[in-house]
Amino acid sequence: MPEKQIKAVVIGACGKMGRLIIKVIQESSGIILAGATERAGHPLIGHEISEMRAAGKNGIVITDSLSKLPGDYDVLIDFTTPENTLNNQKWAVF
Repeated sequence: MPEKQIKAVVIGACGKMGRLIIKVIQESSGIILAGATERAGHPLIGHEISEMRAAGKNGIVITDSLSKLPGDYDVLIDFTTPENTLNNQKWAVF
């Protein structure tokens, strides 16, 4: 039976660390990128993550809100600000 892959969403995907996290996810087995968000107004909103140099093509479109993502993810990786992380708590399932 194939191993279940963890579906991860990266919040703050276009920053230095967000790009690195996406790259590590794409190079890892057992975890896949299920979504990516960035702050409202960022120039890459609406673009595929493949437009970032650190990301491979996979059809993931960068959004400006977790509410715009399908709810099919296992983990949120938030590499933004403490205030933003507190606001994103409602999207985490405990």
